[in-house]
Amino acid sequence: MKKTLFILLLPFILLGCEKNEENELDSRLVGTKWQTYDHIYEIFYGGKPYEVYEFISTTEVEKYTTNNNIIVDFDGNYKYTLDYPNLSIIKNDSTKYDYVFISSREFIRKGTNGSGMYQKYIKQ
Repeated sequence: MKKTLFILLLPFILLGCEKNEENELDSRLVGTKWQTYDHIYEIFYGGKPYEVYEFISTTEVEKYTTNNNIIVDFDGNYKYTLDYPNLSIIKNDSTKYDYVFISSREFIRKGTNGSGMYQKYIKQ
C-alpha cells in the first residue's frame, strides 16, 4: 500500500520540486558592484567620480556616485530583474533602463556599442 501511494504521489513531488527551482530568482549579482566613469560629475566637481550599481538582493540595487573612492551622492534603491544576459533596472518613477551582459565582467546599455557616457559598466 505504501509503495502504491508513493508511486502515485511521485509525479506531484517531482513537479513541485521543478516548480520551486523555476521560481527561484537569479542571485548571481547579489553582493556585486558595477561602475562607470561619471563624466558629468567630473566636469562640475573634478576628481575621479564613478556611478555605481551595488546589487543588495535578488530584486534590489543601490545606485550612488563615488568620488576618489568616497560616496558623494546616493540616488536611491531601485528594483531590477535579471534574465541573463538581460538586465533591467527600474527607478522609482518607473523609468526603465535595459542592459545586456557582454561578458561576466561587463554589461552595456541595450542598443549601444558600450561607448559613450553611462553606457558600459564594469564589475569591481
